[in-house]
Amino acid sequence: MDHFVYKIDSISKSFGALNVLKNVTLEIQSGSIVICIGVNGAGKTTFFKILCGLLKADSGSFYKKTAKSSQPSSVDVIGYCPQEISIWPDLTCREQMTMVARLNGMNASKSKEQVNGLLNRLQLTSKADTLASKLSGGMKRRLNLGLALVHEPEFCILDEPLDGVDLHGRKFIRDYINEISSQKKQTIIMSTHIMEEALYLNGIIVLFKNGEVIIFKSQNEFSDRISEDFLMEKAI
Repeated sequence: MDHFVYKIDSISKSFGALNVLKNVTLEIQSGSIVICIGVNGAGKTTFFKILCGLLKADSGSFYKKTAKSSQPSSVDVIGYCPQEISIWPDLTCREQMTMVARLNGMNASKSKEQVNGLLNRLQLTSKADTLASKLSGGMKRRLNLGLALVHEPEFCILDEPLDGVDLHGRKFIRDYINEISSQKKQTIIMSTHIMEEALYLNGIIVLFKNGEVIIFKSQNEFSDRISEDFLMEKAI
């Protein structure tokens, strides 16, 4: 996969008098992981919807630059895993993953290979031909993630993929996210409201707070800041 720099440039969004995002700026290297954290209502989902075109920003832009050219271009292939489980209950895991792959331009042979591989990696092979409505909550969450990744997007947006998942499932999903970033060089931007989860992923951490962002380039930097804030709160 070619090297890109994804540029999020001064994105702002308000709903009436409520300023949800205030000039959010961020550069993301291709093949990296960005973990967005913050309390519920901090603006993470709004930010993600703007990035994948489901919501229009009041100002700002999102584009990519290649290593060979400084000219910006659109991000062509995006995978989006919404916080709410968004699957077709009356289709099997295999049917809906195949449909998404084909709708995104994969031929029959490639889509079959990709779907089978992803079903296996997400530990859904035994449920491949089971209706989604019959799956457990954790399996539905894995299928939700699979639908975002089956077409091999260059840029993956995962909104709270660990929400409602048990401890074993969370570790499994974390490990898989680290794997596809390091091995397939896909760029991942994801959110979580669980502070500890950010420490288990190999990426930079972006804290959403009052519509603005604070960027931490390492888990150690993030840990030190969180510990310092905690001690200050205790002292007060």
